[in-house]
Amino acid sequence: MTMNDSSGAFANESFNDQFLQLPHEDFASYCRLCFSISQLEPLLGNGQEVNYQLLSIIELCTGIKLTARTDSPSSLCLQCRYMMDEFYNFRKQCQRLNRVYQRKKTDMNGVVSVSMGYHHEENARGEADVYKQQDVVPEVAPDPPTSMEQPDETCATVVAAEPSAFEASVDDDGNSVVPESFTVHELSDENEDAVEWIGVEETSSNDVEMNEQHSDTFSTMANDWFRCKLCSGMYQTFVQLAKHLREVHPEEARALRELVKESYYKVNVNELQTVKFENQVFVKCDLCDTLLASVLAVKRHRWRYHGLFNDCREIHCRVAGCRSFCMEKKALNRHREIIHGHQLAKPWKKRKLPVEATAAEGDASNGNADDDDDVVFISNDSVPATKDPLISDQ
Repeated sequence: MTMNDSSGAFANESFNDQFLQLPHEDFASYCRLCFSISQLEPLLGNGQEVNYQLLSIIELCTGIKLTARTDSPSSLCLQCRYMMDEFYNFRKQCQRLNRVYQRKKTDMNGVVSVSMGYHHEENARGEADVYKQQDVVPEVAPDPPTSMEQPDETCATVVAAEPSAFEASVDDDGNSVVPESFTVHELSDENEDAVEWIGVEETSSNDVEMNEQHSDTFSTMANDWFRCKLCSGMYQTFVQLAKHLREVHPEEARALRELVKESYYKVNVNELQTVKFENQVFVKCDLCDTLLASVLAVKRHRWRYHGLFNDCREIHCRVAGCRSFCMEKKALNRHREIIHGHQLAKPWKKRKLPVEATAAEGDASNGNADDDDDVVFISNDSVPATKDPLISDQ
């Protein structure tokens, strides 16, 4: 019996929990919150990086504090994940609307207080000139913090929630606006001044804007994870989601690629490394170890081999201790020659000899070669040949 089977009975305080039992002896085989055994994902485990932001959301929504020391290993089901995500978004929207209410309320109280103080000052001035009414300063209530900040005892830093893709439909002035459309956030916080974008069609100021036609492919959770709506898979980065779509849902991946145009892939020129070899400077791709002749070549290389939905094989270097990889064999050979100093054997090409040299070799093979080939005899009777000596007139 799990919490999903009878939620009303569990909510009743008079319910006797002595009859409850754990679904399994393995703590990681069921949800840590609701004891469900379906659609699980690892929450805390040995050797797994602790997601303190998710733990803080669990503590905020349920009041249960989980730590890696006391609750490892454990899992979390997708149903609990969705419920906490909805609660978190609901909490953010309520806080934002409350700030709008407090600001409007404070402004109205300030106007009324100033007006009452003005009339009171006029009346007091008529009764006694020595009395002067002080200006009434409205008491401004401090606004609550814009983002949820909750200290975590297991983490030395303060857990601050990232803004969700779905914001409340009220602006700072309290006006009702249309809810923001679904956007895919950038994967890195690079300096926009030093960024050169790949020449593709611009979709909007926000990297990629999704419409209702393609919004049923994936969604963004409150903690910036990505959920595949086709199979309910959860992925921490958009790159992992794209790989999943490419391998499991290839048709949807192709449709999504045509939509987004991959405009979020860009080149930060200031972070590109350069290598000098034989008086020539090579530029290294920041996504692999390919060495190219120019930044433009790096852009073309990234667009061809490092697209989100491009299934390109990685060719790894076999030198001991080297973890470099390239996307094509020619680039790997250049890496081995420049980085490791391996002189690759170039294919032997048969050299084409001139006609005079061929004729001289033919005479030498017949035994007619002179010992003094380096001596040139000049006579007045010599006439320059006007035709090829090897071609005879018929």
